[in-house]
Amino acid sequence: MGILFDAASNSGYNSALSSISWSHTTSGSERLLIVTVSMLSVAASSVSSITYNSVNLTKLRHDVSVSGTIRTEIWYLGAPTTGSNTVVVTLSVALDSIAGAMSFSGVNQISPVDAQNGTTGVGTTATVAVTTVNDNAVVVDVVSTSDTAITVGAGQTQRHNITGTLGSGASSTEGPHSPAGSTTMSWSNIGADDSWTISVMSINSAAYI
Repeated sequence: MGILFDAASNSGYNSALSSISWSHTTSGSERLLIVTVSMLSVAASSVSSITYNSVNLTKLRHDVSVSGTIRTEIWYLGAPTTGSNTVVVTLSVALDSIAGAMSFSGVNQISPVDAQNGTTGVGTTATVAVTTVNDNAVVVDVVSTSDTAITVGAGQTQRHNITGTLGSGASSTEGPHSPAGSTTMSWSNIGADDSWTISVMSINSAAYI
């Protein structure tokens, strides 16, 4: 069984809040929930916790700009409860942010994470490569930028792209990829002086042993 995309949802743009929540519906078998967070306004800030149906997610990684004000984080939960449930993201301080959720079926429940990477920069294009380890992995990314209009890279499926006063937050998926190897995720149309961060992970198919 290969990985199937289930559903996407997002919080919209949140101005100066330390807690955000929204509803996300999951279905299927061998499920995985991924929550991405784009943070836009406060240095030395982070995600304190994320829950789905009151169950804690696990943090995979974060990437942060040199100034500390642009940050992305990826969290995940295996076997999330099916149906419509609430995602709650708690931040360390009140700030501007955008969060999104994606659910998948057909994901390996013992070892859902295949690979990960992330980077930060200024201007033009936010780009990062991840080298998948196993065949049929699906790649997921999240970007945060001070630009207020960005464009998803070719071959990627945009899952959310939200703009607000201080910038944009977006996510996308690509794959499954077989054979395994390097995959580049990117977002363009970023202003020459605008900061960005991008975080990426790949997830293992249930067929991977």
